Amino acid sequence: MSKQKNILVAVLGSTPQILTETLWCLKKEKGIDIDEVFVITTQFGKKLICEGNPSIGLPPLLNGVFEKFCKEFGLRTKFNEGNIKVIRDEKGIELEDIRDDRQNEIAADFITNEIRRIVSRKNAVLHCSVAGGRKTMSVYAALAMTLVGRKQDKLYHVLVSPPEIEGNPQFFYKPEIPIEIELNSGKKISTDKIEITLAEIPFLRLGRNI
Repeated sequence: MSKQKNILVAVLGSTPQILTETLWCLKKEKGIDIDEVFVITTQFGKKLICEGNPSIGLPPLLNGVFEKFCKEFGLRTKFNEGNIKVIRDEKGIELEDIRDDRQNEIAADFITNEIRRIVSRKNAVLHCSVAGGRKTMSVYAALAMTLVGRKQDKLYHVLVSPPEIEGNPQFFYKPEIPIEIELNSGKKISTDKIEITLAEIPFLRLGRNI
């Protein structure tokens, strides 16, 4: 019998840090090593993941922070540009953002299909993070989990405190050796004083447990 794989699917928008915050909690708080990551995002979100935003000091998550994180915590998690799933319309055009009714309809179908694709893997446990992206993206991901999620699949929301650290371009996770992070106020805080909380969200499973 083949080993079960832990797959993380995260909806992300303008805060790519949510991915490593979630991975940190799964590893450090729950003892779960994620084997592979998939991100569902917009064209804008992908650009932030791959290129960062130098104007605010946000480094790229991919080919940068993510690899450093895995090395620090001994993870061999697969995550590359091909694992970034940009929401597309029926013509294959990537959405820059999700604002009107039509774009929301496209996003709902796309997110549901991506999550359905993951749960079709019989030897995989799906861990789904809904903390990022437009609020509608989080709703669609949660609804998709209700429709196709199996008894072994999990739904999460991640929070950091103090609230001033949310979205801070310098903070992606709590490193093993604490460092100081500068807040918007100009004050500094040590990473060992920052809390990352991963809340598991209970959800109805309406589909068959495949």
